[in-house]
Amino acid sequence: MAWLVACACLGIAPAWAQGAGPVIGEVLVLKGEAWIDGQPLRPGDRLQAGATVRTGQPGRLRLRFEDGSVLVLSDATELRLERWLPSAGGARQASLWLSLGLIGQTVRPQAGGSWQVRTPSAVTAVRGTEFLVEVDAGHKTAVHVQAGAVAVDPAGAAAGPTRLLDQPAHGTDCRVDAGCSEVKIWPQPRVNALRERLEF
Repeated sequence: MAWLVACACLGIAPAWAQGAGPVIGEVLVLKGEAWIDGQPLRPGDRLQAGATVRTGQPGRLRLRFEDGSVLVLSDATELRLERWLPSAGGARQASLWLSLGLIGQTVRPQAGGSWQVRTPSAVTAVRGTEFLVEVDAGHKTAVHVQAGAVAVDPAGAAAGPTRLLDQPAHGTDCRVDAGCSEVKIWPQPRVNALRERLEF
């Protein structure tokens, strides 16, 4: 962070911060490599709305947002912090775009607030919950709830009903051309494999 402080004192913003939106969070823990808009990230770095975060192989990243929500990126994940209206003075409005990889989220509940994760094949919407979202190379999206509730809508070419994951261990798989599968309890080995990819 010393270089960031020095830049601020000189009135020079880091390259990845120039023209970026408001500060919405910070990097808590980094294992391996990660980048923000192509520049290396380090623990303590701040995050701006509109930035794209990418992890290496290996590269795991834990982020904390200004509302207290926490997000973990697994290896080889790309996430855009698409839109963020801060919680101060109103309800937080968050929209994230996950193009590839796996994220785990613990979202702080807020009255009137929203938290949305969009992917090529699904849109998830929550108020406050703990859940996982994964996008593979074929744009298939997997959503699994650990606590709370998530509404999942299909995206892409397929239309279909909203899937409500409102019980622990519920999950659904969404495809661009086929919509989202029926909600069901995922087998524990599948859940364990995902959680292991988010551990530090």
